[in-house]
Amino acid sequence: MNAPPSIPDVRDVEDFVAADPSADPIAVLHVITGVNVGGAERMLFKLVDNEQASSTPLRQDIVSLLPPGCVGREMQAAGARLHTLDMQAGIPSPSALLRLRRLIDSLNPDIVVGWMHHAFLAATLAGLGRDGPPVVWNVRHSLHDIKQEKPLTRVVLNLCAKLSGAPAAIVFNAAAARTQYDEFGFHNPHMKVIENGFDADRFQPKPNARTKLEEAFGLSSDAFVVASVARCHPMKDPKTLIEAVGKVARNNPNTRLLLIGDGYENPPADIQEAINAALPRDAAILSGHRSDLSDWMGGVDVFALSSAWGEGFPNVLGEALACGTPCVATDVGDSAAIIGAAGRIAQPGDPDAFANAISEIAAMSPAERRTLGRIGRDRVLQEYAIDRVVERYSELYRDILARKDSRRKSPRVAAGASV
Repeated sequence: MNAPPSIPDVRDVEDFVAADPSADPIAVLHVITGVNVGGAERMLFKLVDNEQASSTPLRQDIVSLLPPGCVGREMQAAGARLHTLDMQAGIPSPSALLRLRRLIDSLNPDIVVGWMHHAFLAATLAGLGRDGPPVVWNVRHSLHDIKQEKPLTRVVLNLCAKLSGAPAAIVFNAAAARTQYDEFGFHNPHMKVIENGFDADRFQPKPNARTKLEEAFGLSSDAFVVASVARCHPMKDPKTLIEAVGKVARNNPNTRLLLIGDGYENPPADIQEAINAALPRDAAILSGHRSDLSDWMGGVDVFALSSAWGEGFPNVLGEALACGTPCVATDVGDSAAIIGAAGRIAQPGDPDAFANAISEIAAMSPAERRTLGRIGRDRVLQEYAIDRVVERYSELYRDILARKDSRRKSPRVAAGASV
């Protein structure tokens, strides 16, 4: 945001042209449900923080429906223009919708991008009845079974399906999610997948990563470390992970489980009971949200993500792969496609299968695990570099504005028609 302009590495981006500093920037307003902890929040932060990688100048603002959390504070510290509507979670607010409409009028963006269901519905409703800026829906979730969603989310999803022809485009961060939402009833001629992107300079194998890991969590050098970074939530299915690691620990007493994420600083009673039942004493180490993942992730033996539903493109998988860490995940969203040959995949909700997947990697030599790590990092560099993803969003914005301009000039388009 405050960094000097630079020309990104665009080996995988077609038709790239260097940014013209004299060109007017595209003004983008990102509307997101909240900026606390989560993959969508982190991806939005990366997009805004790396906007200099775009071949088109951008001016980006962020509005959070809910009060800012830790990611929001990081955004503000980095110089992001962040606004909030101060809504309360789970409570629809017509007055907040009016405030959003006034904010859009005040900022006068060229494009509004709504991140996650509630935010892109709010952005769409705020623009009803007038010729406002085109709205993009950014879906950050997979939809295996709507019955797994909260009642209010089900209402929102059904309403969004009925309105899904309205946005100028619908973006998914996972191919599996695009298929699922299409089957659910999201129909729009401009639906596309833009995967998450990663800073491979920040997240990379580091010679001192294992030392940092041991110092941060009091681990011994001979520990076999399985780490999971995810909020403490049933969607992430920590009980399957805990039971699976318990099975691994029966054959490898040096196994240690790191459970890191929002909620683990004071875990619910059922999670603590699962740990006590499945794992030896002191085999589990719990921590709340941390911002130092890149320092020690490369020292972990296996990164594990046991989600039961809802994942689209898990950011943390890309970060672990970029650090050269083998991964085990459940076959939810695009996790299998992301990991490829850099780890193992198990079916969700199956502790035995998950334990077997971890055990396969545990049985490898350190050299074999390093080979998996190199495969994973190469995938991130080739497919998911942040510069490439920033440019793909810029291409989307240019396409939407070109379509809008074309419609305005066409005599066949009725006055007031929207994109």
